[in-house]
Amino acid sequence: MNSQNEKLRVLQAVFAARSSNNEWKKRIGEYAASIWLNQKSWDHFPINAEIYDKPESLTIIGGKRPDFCANINGEIIYLDAKFHACLEDEFYLEEFEIGQYVKWRDWVVDELNDNGERDVIFMVFPHKDKATRFAFVHLDELIYGQSFTTSDGKPARKVSLHDRDDLTFKVEQ
Repeated sequence: MNSQNEKLRVLQAVFAARSSNNEWKKRIGEYAASIWLNQKSWDHFPINAEIYDKPESLTIIGGKRPDFCANINGEIIYLDAKFHACLEDEFYLEEFEIGQYVKWRDWVVDELNDNGERDVIFMVFPHKDKATRFAFVHLDELIYGQSFTTSDGKPARKVSLHDRDDLTFKVEQ
């Protein structure tokens, strides 16, 4: 990607961060994640998130698919890009959404007869970094994260993004 395209990508992230359009934010996160995964030559593929393509058995249990499947040193992991505000350098998800990812993880093992533990890992892109940096956050961190109630009264869990130097990476071309 040339520097002009990189400037446009960063500008899109700036506008998306100020937008209330969650679909736009989702696309920015997925695009930045894809750039990084390709840059690192990780063996991966996107998981189709279209509702019409969701397996009925996953729909019934209320599972949510992550954005990518990756094979890292022989281990299968699932990655979900999150372009979030991350106020006070904290990342959170509502407990309902956390539960959807837990159901996905269980579904992969049960439905696909998968033998291994399949990790769900979030690639968290804080708005302030304009999709140029991200930190890895494991689903289990959120499951056991600090409990709180969102401003609209929903139970959620959060984790700090401080002191994650070994899990924070730049996205650049």
